[in-house]
Amino acid sequence: MRRSAVLTLALIGATTAFAQTPPQSEPAAPSAAHEFDGTRTMDGITIDELESIVKAGGYTYKRLSGSYGDYLEVQSADGYKYEASLNDCPESGEQRCWSLTLLSYSFNETPRVTLKGVNEWNGKAWGVRGMLYKDGSSGVAMNLGVNGGVTEAWIAKRFGNFDYWLTAFGDFVAGNTPAAAPTPTP
Repeated sequence: MRRSAVLTLALIGATTAFAQTPPQSEPAAPSAAHEFDGTRTMDGITIDELESIVKAGGYTYKRLSGSYGDYLEVQSADGYKYEASLNDCPESGEQRCWSLTLLSYSFNETPRVTLKGVNEWNGKAWGVRGMLYKDGSSGVAMNLGVNGGVTEAWIAKRFGNFDYWLTAFGDFVAGNTPAAAPTPTP
């Protein structure tokens, strides 16, 4: 199943208190060299460019290959793991894709995580969506359009925002009060 289809269901991050279920995958081929340039304006993105942004941000990550192509498994500073995958890619030729999806792995649920609770959480979140799957697990997703007019630095900033919201969702699942939200940036 493509990751873009999974977004309609839910995204999830895991802590030590919650089980994390990563998909089956294989190590990907080594990346081609790409240097991070925060001022460079993007017209789509390749997996190598995405990897350079993640690496420059100091994230722990692995490049993996799944049924839908190469993607990165990224770990936030708080230990949550999520996928960073490319979408809206051409069927052939250079894999310069027009969108990027950040998708958390599944949280095991507590009774407090209901559709109403997730919707209330979404009312306070910006740039991401918490979702509740049919099986009762939940997660967080962020979709980014990168087909012109954004810089590598802008994309890097979105990773920081996603990290905050992923931790905030983990706090919501655990019944804890999250830290104050970062200021929205254009």
